[in-house]
Amino acid sequence: MRYFHFLPLLLTVTACMNQTNQYTTPQFESFAYRGNDARYDLPFDSETHYLNPVISGTNPDPAICRKGDDYFMANSSFVYWPGIPIWHSKDLIDWDFCGYVIDRPSQAFFCEGSHIAGGVFAPDIKYCEKNQTFYLIVTIVTGSGNVIFKTQDPRKGWSEPIPVPEVHGIDPSFLFDTDGKCYIVNNDEPAYPAEYSGHRAIWGREYDLNTDKVCGEPVVLIDKGIRPADKPIWIEGPHLYHIGQQYFLMDAEGGTGDGHSEVVLSGRTPLGKFTPSAQNPILTQRTQPHDRPNAISCAGHADLVYAGQTSANGAFSPDDWWSVFLACTTYDGDQLYNTGRSTFLLPVSWQKDRVSGGLQPLILHPDSIIPTVCAKQDWQREVAAAEGISSAKKIGNLADGRNLLRGNGSYRDDFDEATLYPLWFTLRTPMCDQQAADGRLAAWYNIADGHLQLTGRNVKLSEQGQPSMLCRWVKNSTYTAQTRLLFTPQDTLALAGLTLFQSERAYYIFGKRLGENGQTEIVLLKTDRDQQDKVIDQCNINDQRNIFAAVDLRAEVNEHTVQFSFSVDDGANWIRVAGLQDADILTTNYAGGFTGSVVGLYSYKK
Repeated sequence: MRYFHFLPLLLTVTACMNQTNQYTTPQFESFAYRGNDARYDLPFDSETHYLNPVISGTNPDPAICRKGDDYFMANSSFVYWPGIPIWHSKDLIDWDFCGYVIDRPSQAFFCEGSHIAGGVFAPDIKYCEKNQTFYLIVTIVTGSGNVIFKTQDPRKGWSEPIPVPEVHGIDPSFLFDTDGKCYIVNNDEPAYPAEYSGHRAIWGREYDLNTDKVCGEPVVLIDKGIRPADKPIWIEGPHLYHIGQQYFLMDAEGGTGDGHSEVVLSGRTPLGKFTPSAQNPILTQRTQPHDRPNAISCAGHADLVYAGQTSANGAFSPDDWWSVFLACTTYDGDQLYNTGRSTFLLPVSWQKDRVSGGLQPLILHPDSIIPTVCAKQDWQREVAAAEGISSAKKIGNLADGRNLLRGNGSYRDDFDEATLYPLWFTLRTPMCDQQAADGRLAAWYNIADGHLQLTGRNVKLSEQGQPSMLCRWVKNSTYTAQTRLLFTPQDTLALAGLTLFQSERAYYIFGKRLGENGQTEIVLLKTDRDQQDKVIDQCNINDQRNIFAAVDLRAEVNEHTVQFSFSVDDGANWIRVAGLQDADILTTNYAGGFTGSVVGLYSYKK
């Protein structure tokens, strides 16, 4: 136990620190985040180049579609709530947030007991010209299985789910063909008992847009993978395209770790025989050396979109295709990552395939590394100019002061608007008695007078329920997160503060509480695989004037380490709590699962 006697505060401040200013409900005045990764400290002109990833942090399994000159993209969200973020762009580089597909418990319910790696897997979003409707099909692995959502406008909310119980497995996606027919392809068990762990198949079937039901018999499009004799694992994430006179089946293969890849096959009919391209894999980083600088690994699970104009006979320009895909920004070579799987963007080239004789898409040659700085095309520079997006606004995504999508940058939220900024989210669906009637995320928080009030409840982060936590994705392996807290704990069973959270088995809590000795204290708790909150350090605040004062809590993460500190004098003096702590527990590599880490605001009361 450590004790601190702080410097006297100004008289005007001291006069305010009395019993009438107690905050028995924790209130957060602000939250600030600043990224500082060396990988982004590269000279580049944002007018002519862009940074990868285009959406950093945990934004995996990107699926993309186009309507006119507008592009819409969806990502997986697992058991975080609301679910399935939708993004919009004019140039594929700068993205603005449209909203969530799942924002009502009636659409999906991630119940207590749902592991953090459950929930929503790999949505696919496509636009149907025939009925001018957006469709999104997705697997809810800890719930209703494969379902479809529809909307006329992704900015205005989505329908209730339409079950497709005949489609088993995961990762379904759509093709709306030029003849008006629709097809669903998906990953599932093979047609016979699996021969080894990871043995899967890709199935296809027709879907009736008029009845919203599958029709016809399912067909196996590929079994095992592109080289069955090698026993490839986890063929998944399929996308079916009709481009020119050919159909293309593009799949992820090799699992979502460092063996991840993307492969492509071609055929003459949508559910017919598909032949693997000789160029495969068309995207991977698995052959790259571990010690390469600014490593990007685990690349795969891609989707394609056409950014050019199609002629009347269906011809297209090979120079106008783009791919979005997931990959991880790693440190220690490509051994560790705390940001999860992010969304990357690269142009697609087309090459003649010696097997089929036709053109085949290539995202990146297997011997090439994914670049961090990439050149824009002329049309993208023209869009940026037309939209009035200056170079000064690029990194912050349209100069939104509470947003950060890529690179190094900072954002700050002073909670000075009537509603919570939409990129805050929580874990699992609010229970019925915790749902807010006014459309808020949950009833256990409120924004008033520039404060985020976060009511503590008896749900720990180690439990698979819904804690009183609001969080955002970590965007960098080196970053600083800071919040200002007003809280006067009344008993030893209440705690509020900052959390760095990876899973129920790996997180830190840095907050304020009442110690067992009756004195207010700053405490650092850690959970590491055993799902038990262990006290790392405690710092009593002896000066009674500081019991009612605002406290600033700060976490400074530098890849492998994290330093926690606090201030009670507006940041004039910072007191470190404990020494450097292990930040590797916040990595996916350590904790397992599919998500990266979040930084959040947390409140607990038994």
